[in-house]
Amino acid sequence: MTDTGSFRFPKTTPAVHRIVADLLEHGADPVETYRNIYDQGTANRLRLLGDVLSTLQLSHDGKVAHMSVSSEMFKETGTTEEDIENFINYTLTIAGVQIGLMFTDLHEVVKVSFRSRGDIAVNKLAQEFGGNGHKNAAGARIPAARIDTLRAQILASAEHYII
Repeated sequence: MTDTGSFRFPKTTPAVHRIVADLLEHGADPVETYRNIYDQGTANRLRLLGDVLSTLQLSHDGKVAHMSVSSEMFKETGTTEEDIENFINYTLTIAGVQIGLMFTDLHEVVKVSFRSRGDIAVNKLAQEFGGNGHKNAAGARIPAARIDTLRAQILASAEHYII
C-alpha cells in the first residue's frame, strides 16, 4: 500500500494486485490497514501540517511548488522529523505542478524532499545536491546549508527539468 502510493504510482502492476488479492483471501483487512498507516496522526502533527502548508509557494509559472519546515515549527508543535512523512505529497495536488519540493531545517543539515510527475526525473535534480532516489521521489541532506540560499539554488536548477 505504501510503496504503490495506495495503488496510484506507475509501479502498480497486475502482479501487485494479485498479491493483494491473495492477502485479502487470507484475511487481510484493507480498512484496518489503511487506518493504521494513514489515520494515526496526533493533533500536534496536524498543527505542524497547517504551519508547513502556510509556507507553500509556487514558482516557474506554477510548475514548481515548494514549502518549508523550520526547526521552530517542530519546537512549537512538539513534533519531530518523523511527523512530516508524506507532507511533500501535498505539493503535487496542485493543478499544473510538475515538481514539488520541501525544505526541512534539521539544525546541522537541511533535508530536501523532491517529488515529480511523469517523465520528470527529480532524482537527477537531487543528485546535483548530493542526494538520490527514484525518478519521481528523491531526497538530499545538505550539511551546514541555509534554507533560503539552498532554495534559490534548487529552484534555479529545477527550471531545467520542467516541461
